[in-house]
Amino acid sequence: MKKQHGTGVVFLLVMMGLFCLGCERQSDLNQNHATTAEPVTVGHVGVKDLVYRLHRVGSLEAKASVMVRTEVEGRVTDLFFEEGATVTAGQVLVKIDDAKIRTIMSQLEARLHQLEIQLSNSLKTLERKKPLLAHDLVSQQDFDDLQTKIDVEKAAVLEIKAQIAHHREILDDTEIRAPFGGVTSERLISVGDFLSTGDPIVRVVRLDPLEISFRVDEKYKSSLSLNQPVAVTVAAYPDKTFSGEIFFISPDIDIQTRTFLMKGRIPNNDHLLSPGMFAEVSVITETHKDALVVPWESVVQLEDEAYVYVCTGNEAKKIPVTVGLVAEGMTEVFGDLEPGQQVVVEGKYSLSDEAKVTIKTGSNLASSDQR
Repeated sequence: MKKQHGTGVVFLLVMMGLFCLGCERQSDLNQNHATTAEPVTVGHVGVKDLVYRLHRVGSLEAKASVMVRTEVEGRVTDLFFEEGATVTAGQVLVKIDDAKIRTIMSQLEARLHQLEIQLSNSLKTLERKKPLLAHDLVSQQDFDDLQTKIDVEKAAVLEIKAQIAHHREILDDTEIRAPFGGVTSERLISVGDFLSTGDPIVRVVRLDPLEISFRVDEKYKSSLSLNQPVAVTVAAYPDKTFSGEIFFISPDIDIQTRTFLMKGRIPNNDHLLSPGMFAEVSVITETHKDALVVPWESVVQLEDEAYVYVCTGNEAKKIPVTVGLVAEGMTEVFGDLEPGQQVVVEGKYSLSDEAKVTIKTGSNLASSDQR
């Protein structure tokens, strides 16, 4: 019985020793955890002009594009353009055979000359008979018949002149001209083809300037205006930005999408852009001068608060902020901050107010103009 009692006492002493050892180790761990500094990367509080650009997508369109068609029928005798060539307004593109029309016009002009001679003789006869009528040497009936003959001859002259004018227009239409300056597309005819009225010849497209159409959310309506600058980029020239200006803002809001249509005019004198190209559009809607900014990634945003951690020495202090404009990877903030202060960018979610930190070597992120 005494042996068993001694064994129990020994076991109890061993367990108490192990418990004390565990408590000591836990105390050491807690102490180490309390004094361990969290590694973080930082950026800076700065001051800069913060610009917000609204980005949308759209398609480039030609301001003017028309299919040139023939207005007379006839055989093509000459072509004066090449596919993809630049043409000027009024430039002759196609010549239609005009031999038949010129023959008709020659006949009409000869007939006109004959009628004008007859009319001239009739008028002279009328002048000679006027004094004879006063002395009853010519009957009133003969005089009236002569007057009627003159009226008919005048009407015939006017009719022939109208026919000549009409055929002169037809003759002009045998020279098919560019309606405006632009670039020709695919040629649809060849020399020798017989064209009927309305047959297509070639499309002429005005490439300078081009237009870009895009839709914008209604909330931006008050931030946009006519003549506002607009920038366009296309996949064909990813490193080039094409600048233009807004020339149309629709007064109507689409009730399905709550958006409105806008159009910009883009100069294209080097013809790098083409109608139908998919384009990305950006328009500046807000500019905040001398804004106090921090890197966007430094801000912790919760439902009921937003804050950043400012590093002072080896300590991170929690500073509540109000977030303003967000653009270009930066956010405007309002709070107890000063330019040049370091704010935690990476590692912020592991911190609490007045937590110990160590800044990783080379982690200072260039964030803004620290004026």
